[in-house]
Amino acid sequence: MSLSQPFQISSSSFHHKMSTNEYDYLFKLLLIEDSSVGKSCILLRFANDSYVDSYVSTIDVDFKIQTVELDGKIVKLQIWDTAGQE
Repeated sequence: MSLSQPFQISSSSFHHKMSTNEYDYLFKLLLIEDSSVGKSCILLRFANDSYVDSYVSTIDVDFKIQTVELDGKIVKLQIWDTAGQE
């Protein structure tokens, strides 16, 4: 899959949680890439709508939770940021 192409996810591709009122769907995403390429900056920009020019390197793993509404459904995203040493 190319980054320039949008991706599509079928309803069978993700965890569907109907037992809670917090969200309709839960996605767990793992950011994997080499170290010092900007994974943490992208995550911070998406989750907190902020940008830090001099970000400290991630040690081990960090994660953010972001909730969005898509087509009338509440989607909870757990986005895991790795140190890039996998």
